[in-house]
Amino acid sequence: MVESVANGLSLWRFENLLRHLDIAHFVSARTGGSSKAPYTSLNVSYAAGDEKDYVERNWRTLSDSLGIPEERMVIGQQTHGDGVAAVSDVGPVGEADALISMTPGVCLKVIVADCVPILLFDPTNKCVAAIHAGRRSTALRIAFKTVRRMVGEYGCRVEDMVAGIGPSIGPCHYVVDDAIVRAVGEHYEADRTEERKPFLDLWSANRDQLLASGLQEQNIEIAGMCTWCCNDLFFSARKEGALSGRFSAGIMLV
Repeated sequence: MVESVANGLSLWRFENLLRHLDIAHFVSARTGGSSKAPYTSLNVSYAAGDEKDYVERNWRTLSDSLGIPEERMVIGQQTHGDGVAAVSDVGPVGEADALISMTPGVCLKVIVADCVPILLFDPTNKCVAAIHAGRRSTALRIAFKTVRRMVGEYGCRVEDMVAGIGPSIGPCHYVVDDAIVRAVGEHYEADRTEERKPFLDLWSANRDQLLASGLQEQNIEIAGMCTWCCNDLFFSARKEGALSGRFSAGIMLV
């Protein structure tokens, strides 16, 4: 990923997606906003306990820096499930942890803090997707299901699709129980602690789902940025606790 600064905001973008001028995309960082501790400072979640006024200011700041009107941004009701919603215009979406669209000018976004944000683009059929993939959604194979839905809904050419797997908690710090490892797949166990608890590698798990759906390995970019390790850049609910803020990732056809 590469960083740019706009109006004092740190924004991160995938190098493989930047090559395509017919889309805009972003991953926001935690700096440059209005929120006070412990949500310092660009928290974009109304559900994290932050003051509503600060969150509204943060979204205005982010929107202005991106040049994307806030009213053109769409998000689903994230439930850590496997729901995929096709979006044709702005407005309420309902329960969905993944959004897909062929409509220019509609920015699909997800909100995360340790869960994996995944952005997809088919440059041939001009369609995009934004995925919120935590451990439960990953176990439900949401990345695989999103690609298959794009194929069924829009006739996407999977071999042409480009994907970015964004900052999230990494296999260096994501300790889970054995049941979660079994649910996601035992080969995603990266290591074990002295307490014999497994670490989960969500990056590899979601990459493998994209590969299984037909994407080419050279078209998948993994940020490799752990939110626990890079907590100065991104919020981490695991590290900061219940009062952690959230950051966002989004993609739009222009």
